[in-house]
Amino acid sequence: MAYQVMARKWRPSAFDQVVAQEHVTRTLANAVSQDKIGHAYLFCGPRGVGKTSTARSLAKSLNCVEGPTPTPCLNCKVCKAITDGRSLDVLEIDGASNNGVDEVRALRESVGYAPQEGKYRVYIIDEVHMLSQSAFNALLKTLEEPPAHVIFMFATTEPQKIPATVLSRCQRFDFRRIPTTAIVDHLNSIIAAEGYDVEPDAIHFIARKADGAMRDAQSLLDQILSFSEGTVTQAAVAEVIGAVDSDTYFQLMEHVAQSDSGAALWLLNHAIDMGGGIEEFFGGLMEHIRNLLVGTLPEGAAQIEAHDNERARYINQAEMFGEHDLLRMLNLVSEAEWTISRSGQPRVRAELTVLKLVHLPASVDLKRLLTALESSDSQSPPSGAKTPEQVKKPATSAPDSAQQRTDTSAQAPLADQATAPTATPVIQPASLESMTAGWDSLLKHIGEHKKSLEGTLGRGRPMGYVDGVLSVGLPKITSWDERTLAQEQAALIGLVGQFFDGISEITLIEQGQEQGQATPRPESAKMSTPRQQLQELTGIEAAAINSEPIIGALKTALNLKIIGG
Repeated sequence: MAYQVMARKWRPSAFDQVVAQEHVTRTLANAVSQDKIGHAYLFCGPRGVGKTSTARSLAKSLNCVEGPTPTPCLNCKVCKAITDGRSLDVLEIDGASNNGVDEVRALRESVGYAPQEGKYRVYIIDEVHMLSQSAFNALLKTLEEPPAHVIFMFATTEPQKIPATVLSRCQRFDFRRIPTTAIVDHLNSIIAAEGYDVEPDAIHFIARKADGAMRDAQSLLDQILSFSEGTVTQAAVAEVIGAVDSDTYFQLMEHVAQSDSGAALWLLNHAIDMGGGIEEFFGGLMEHIRNLLVGTLPEGAAQIEAHDNERARYINQAEMFGEHDLLRMLNLVSEAEWTISRSGQPRVRAELTVLKLVHLPASVDLKRLLTALESSDSQSPPSGAKTPEQVKKPATSAPDSAQQRTDTSAQAPLADQATAPTATPVIQPASLESMTAGWDSLLKHIGEHKKSLEGTLGRGRPMGYVDGVLSVGLPKITSWDERTLAQEQAALIGLVGQFFDGISEITLIEQGQEQGQATPRPESAKMSTPRQQLQELTGIEAAAINSEPIIGALKTALNLKIIGG
């Protein structure tokens, strides 16, 4: 016997064999059981999801020697003839090649003939939307009032092209895209029955590439089994169909997280040189970033269509990025995919997009940024407050000379006062009591050098000091706080060391936690100071961001739901 491809060999023969279309098969089975059989059915949906197979199954249910029955025997003469496509009572017509009015007239003349073997004469017209307008018009009267022994079954992938006059005369059933998990389960049953050895990751890769079409998945599996001599791997699948495997995307996103533009570009060009098309590459990259984005959401792991091991990899890699960062990446890749398909230099566009991903700055929450900015400004002491050096430094000059210096400084320009050097603070032994007492002065000293640190630490107070580790308690620790502290840790220890001796590390804890439960800090950060970030977002000069009108304008924008960052 000649070899039969899997798409034909494993084609559904009855309602219970149709995958993931229970809403259709259950309705049809109940209609047969209750003798509520319609005279015209319209099966709509994507390719390869079981439309024509369901029509054949319905024909078997109606014409089986044991029927009408929702469970045909599949072994009688009538059922076997329908399965083999040689039944005289079930006529399958290709709407694309028989779309003229003459063909429909011939059909109208044949509907008067009685069935030869079964109880019904069934007309299955595939791709019915290809019929011409004249052909549809010629069919209308017969479709509305056919003989009692005639049933029409139409299948189409484009129901919007069918005239409303035809739609109103049919019972419409919409077939759905088959979920990846259902395709995987069905392929596993085929592989087990055929005795092949296929890795789980390879099966999931085939199922995803099928894009909801079972017939496509079976055809791909057939092709890949012919290519592979031993165990079928995901790399073999990628080589056969010219796709990019998931490992490549995992490596690319690692290079993006590490800001390694050279490695990212090499990986892109290697994937293209190995046969993966540029549009194919970015289509897979969009799917990969989408899975990472879903992985950052609560209960999002169940929405990642992948094998369990690969799903865990998505969850782990998603921790390297923030939700807003992944949203921006997904938007960037989506726009690039559209641009590349119309570009005269698609490879250059692809490389440019990858470089943009590598150098994409971390996203900024504008509300948090304004809070940090206002907090840092509110921690500045009044203009008349004394610094520690003013309190502790003994008077060494005459009162008249001191008064003369005060008068002179009062008459000096404001810019000169702002740039005047400050005296070196007096270093005290570090203890929780001493640091609590001098906290405000320390913040002012830090703010003169690092405003971003003052904005973060200004919202908290010292909570503990053990073995050189100072714990600062904040009402809530944001990602901006963590990145700022990670970026400026060394500078902060140096500034605090000018006030208190013995500080080796500074950690952040949320108020109510015990010391030692500090939130882990990232090793690197792309964030800058609040004013620099606002300048990048708004284009406003950093010096002007202090003005109240600017802050008010930004708040108004936020209230109007204008999103920044």
